[in-house]
Amino acid sequence: MNNTATLVPSDQIIVAYSDGEITAGQISPDLFYANSRLLAMRLYVDKSFATAMPGYAENFYTLMQWEMETFVTPFINISFLTRCSATIPKLLHAVIAILVVNKFVDRQPDVNEVLMDIKALPLSVNSATSDEYDIAHWALYQTYLAGELVYDTFMSKIHQQPVKPMSVGLLDVDTCIALEQLANVLAVAYFNPVHLKIDMVRYNESLEKYESGRSEKQEQTLLDKFPPAEQVVLRTPSVIIDSGGRIIVWYLPGAMTGMIMTDMQCATNSIGHLLNDSITTRKATEWRTHESNFYPSPDGKITPSCINISPAWFQQGREKHGFPKLDPEDGFSPQVSAALKGDVGRNITTSLQRSSILVSAALRVMHPDLYRAGIKTQVRLGEWVTQYQLEDMCHHLKHWASVFNVVSVICNRRSPPHRDPKCRPEAFDIMTTAGVYHPVIMDFMNLGIKFLYDSGSMLASSCRLVRHHMHVEQGSRIVTAWYMRDSIHNFVGTPRTDYAKYGNVQRSDPVEQKDV
Repeated sequence: MNNTATLVPSDQIIVAYSDGEITAGQISPDLFYANSRLLAMRLYVDKSFATAMPGYAENFYTLMQWEMETFVTPFINISFLTRCSATIPKLLHAVIAILVVNKFVDRQPDVNEVLMDIKALPLSVNSATSDEYDIAHWALYQTYLAGELVYDTFMSKIHQQPVKPMSVGLLDVDTCIALEQLANVLAVAYFNPVHLKIDMVRYNESLEKYESGRSEKQEQTLLDKFPPAEQVVLRTPSVIIDSGGRIIVWYLPGAMTGMIMTDMQCATNSIGHLLNDSITTRKATEWRTHESNFYPSPDGKITPSCINISPAWFQQGREKHGFPKLDPEDGFSPQVSAALKGDVGRNITTSLQRSSILVSAALRVMHPDLYRAGIKTQVRLGEWVTQYQLEDMCHHLKHWASVFNVVSVICNRRSPPHRDPKCRPEAFDIMTTAGVYHPVIMDFMNLGIKFLYDSGSMLASSCRLVRHHMHVEQGSRIVTAWYMRDSIHNFVGTPRTDYAKYGNVQRSDPVEQKDV
């Protein structure tokens, strides 16, 4: 996917209709006209006593939606579809941000909150000037469209209804095909629930704060306290539910198309220079990057490695706790990961966009609240970097298409039994795998469940709750592990989410249940 804007002549006809035409040169002036209307509305809100009357906020929101749909959205859509660069005045940009963020977070936004946010916008002599904001560079907007496409397709499968028409923005045909396949596999998994006789909230309370999963004695104690009923091997798409109805695992074999896997291969090849430097020879206890846990690729096309990529994260040992100071000069603050620094890093962010969109769209179905929290965090980070003019991070956030804030790219690594202690128990990490290798089994040891983990699979779980391992000795295998760092959500004030619950999606026919 390419989000690069292309400048076209101002007299080029973009849209022709029976009574006239729209040229490229008309788009920005028309957006400035919409801005003047909003400026008048904003001044009225500032001075009118009517804003305190019952029902005013709802009527105001309805009017704002009409203004957007009539005077703004058509021109934004034209710019997206024609890849034409356009500018948006500052006030209009701010109003769009408020409406879009509230829509991202909740399909039925709080109209009073929208009114207060717009009323709080500062007015100055520059309220009608342009900030040179290029609407072709919002990668997260394409992710939002992809998420809605997957969610609506998934819901149509659940309710056995047609998929309603919707915009796909700049999503290309290959991506749309991949999203449809993903939605279908998600629906199959939802129809195939596996129920555990374990309460994972109580299980989590029995874990140490930084439980690594490397102590056999501690893990045996946990198994004695929470024994799995039986050992199960899964080969078909499934969801795993605990005794409280919480979704603990989504297992999605065949979730990715061949094109997506090829895209993962190309993206990995593009960062080969970084992969070469990622293996360490330090203590064997630092197993994630220790050379003893990697094996060579038979054809030499895969570089054994493990690197972390993030547009904004805290360096190890510098994570904030409690309410943080936002000023970068006042203490530790998020940084761009080392892999993304410099001109080469900018290409890496772009190369990851398609797989970013896919895993984010999957999360839209798997855990809607966590998905919205991820979007809210990315938007707030964008506002923060803009305020403090952190140009490098700003660039990466604009082109970062994932609701997750970190991805680990792992090639040809053995994984001993372990947990990931920094993962939140209520959250999901999503792992995808691609390549050519012999069949591999992923073992969730404490649940008594094993998965056939072939190329093209997607697996989502809290890697704190599940002790997992996988033994592989040959082939060429790429894994991307997408996850969120709670410290980043805390930094911008995004509240924690609860567990995702099974059954929140209503179906017309009962689902056969399997107990484990």
